[in-house]
Amino acid sequence: MQAQIRESGDAFVEVAYEHAPHEQTRERLLPAEAVRLLMAVIQRDNLCKIDRSSAEHLHAREAALRADSNVQMD
Repeated sequence: MQAQIRESGDAFVEVAYEHAPHEQTRERLLPAEAVRLLMAVIQRDNLCKIDRSSAEHLHAREAALRADSNVQMD
């Protein structure tokens, strides 16, 4: 599996990742969106395309888990 991120010279970055053997998906995203997409890519079990809504869902789930772990019990 390979994933790459590259600056595009404007506010966007280009993310390329392998969704099938020897096949790539490329997307132009804002940097924060690119981070969420790359996290979803590296956490997948099999090669597949990641739709952005699942990447957003993963980000929300991780934020909730972090918030739960920061709750202190007296």
